[in-house]
Amino acid sequence: MHKATTVTALSAAIMISGCAMSPKWSNPHLDGRADVLQRQLVIDDGYCTRVAAGSVPMPVVRTYEPAPRVYNIDAQVSGYNYGTGTYSSHQITGTATAAPGGFAGGFSSGLANGAALGQAIRAKKEHERVHRGCMYALGWTEE
Repeated sequence: MHKATTVTALSAAIMISGCAMSPKWSNPHLDGRADVLQRQLVIDDGYCTRVAAGSVPMPVVRTYEPAPRVYNIDAQVSGYNYGTGTYSSHQITGTATAAPGGFAGGFSSGLANGAALGQAIRAKKEHERVHRGCMYALGWTEE
């Protein structure tokens, strides 16, 4: 895959992940001193982050490069020489390698990268849902 395509895909993933704002958490069971509330939030948020990371690991964004195709050529070529008035025949053998890329290679590579990015976005949403459920279970609510 070209570097520009890789950079574009990674930039899109970073921008999408940065769009979601972290919720502001409160816990009515811990009303009182702000320092105690903040310390417990750090503890519970860290715990729930580990729970979510363990249950839904983020997939690695994959890139797919099409393999070059090699074609064997075996042909018989015949010709007529108007100067001498004779026919001649020649056997030709060889190989040709189609370079990856072009429209088909770029399309399939882009399609695979788009699918991988979609999986990463879905996994991030599932990760956030597990984290939120864990925080709710520990008594936290979103403001």
